[in-house]
Amino acid sequence: MKRGGPLKRKTPLRQQSVKARSQVAQRRKVVAQVIERDGAVCYGHEVLPMLHCFGPLDPHEIVPRGRRPGGHLDPENVRMVCRAHHEWAHGNPLLADVVGLLKKERHGEDGEPR
Repeated sequence: MKRGGPLKRKTPLRQQSVKARSQVAQRRKVVAQVIERDGAVCYGHEVLPMLHCFGPLDPHEIVPRGRRPGGHLDPENVRMVCRAHHEWAHGNPLLADVVGLLKKERHGEDGEPR
């Protein structure tokens, strides 16, 4: 390896990882199941009606992907919310936990998640 300059990539970065690309079809099925189960309405409006809905419906994970890998492929963890409720939930995680739009992982006295 030569010294003296920044490293240069020989190929462009991938837009999407191989793993993420392999999950696209499964994610579409999960979103279709959620829409069929709940209808094409905002779940956030049910739990937080004082916030007015706007924007398209987004699939929203109640337990985020970082805390529950693969949770975005579980229909029980996904709800459809409008852009306003989605942004509010991620901007106010403590309040969103109270109303049920996000769940924080809690640990009991024995150290196990509950």
